[in-house]
Amino acid sequence: MRSLLTGDAEALADAVEFDFKTAGGAAAKMEQPSPERLADVKYQRKIEFLLFNLRDASARIDRDVGAAVGLSAGFSFGDGD
Repeated sequence: MRSLLTGDAEALADAVEFDFKTAGGAAAKMEQPSPERLADVKYQRKIEFLLFNLRDASARIDRDVGAAVGLSAGFSFGDGD
């Protein structure tokens, strides 16, 4: 992705990389889920933090990176094909 971005758009690669590294670091520190942990508010907050970073990276890629390299989302963009 980084090699496709030029100029000011290069910062997008840094932002996406930051989100993925942050999510990966958070996931590495988490214990395996269990019914007890999933019921724990602190554990739920860790999951929410992880999801926030993954969603942010996904949104940047979908919205910003594609536009920066001249791609646009078409009719079936979000259907998983």
